[in-house]
Amino acid sequence: MRLDMHSRQEILKANFEEYQKATKKGRKELQYRLVPVTGLNRSYLATALGNYRNKAVSDGRRQKGTRKERSEGKRGGRSRKYGEEFVKVLSAIWDEFGKPCGKLLVPMIGGMIDFLAGLDALNYWITEEIRKLLLEVSAAEADILLKPARKALAIKGISTTRSVQTPLRSQIPVQTHFDRDTLKPGREERLTRWRTAEGLRAVNFAKH
Repeated sequence: MRLDMHSRQEILKANFEEYQKATKKGRKELQYRLVPVTGLNRSYLATALGNYRNKAVSDGRRQKGTRKERSEGKRGGRSRKYGEEFVKVLSAIWDEFGKPCGKLLVPMIGGMIDFLAGLDALNYWITEEIRKLLLEVSAAEADILLKPARKALAIKGISTTRSVQTPLRSQIPVQTHFDRDTLKPGREERLTRWRTAEGLRAVNFAKH
């Protein structure tokens, strides 16, 4: 007789503490013991028993556990290393050097950092902090930071060679074919026809 969901949950509730405290061998034995009783496979039992402590059980239903809410305005993960000012300086240098890839740009910046910092004609506003970041940035990071600037320069649309029908263009007549009587053969065409005729005569003569 197959057990209903409520009975399965009661069995899991009675055995989850023993499962979580047992060794690897003990967990395996408990799984083999519960498989014929519950009708569940070992993979499901391992997940259900291992995570049962984090689930609240009421009236036979498993309710989702609550997670700690993040404070307002707080960003998860690592803090951002490269700010908007740095990206602006990097984009200006990238544009001045001919928009190279990161593998070419980073060594160029490293070799010309003193020149760029002291250049008055094109003031990049390179502070000490930005100078330090320019020497630390990698080629991959530079490509990621410059991706929006490259995307802005990309050609819009997939088929860029499609002709646009304007009112003026539709009024211009275009000749798509020619009559045979209006065209006179040129020198090459006359020679070609003569050679073809001579060749046919030679073939007919050989047959006879």
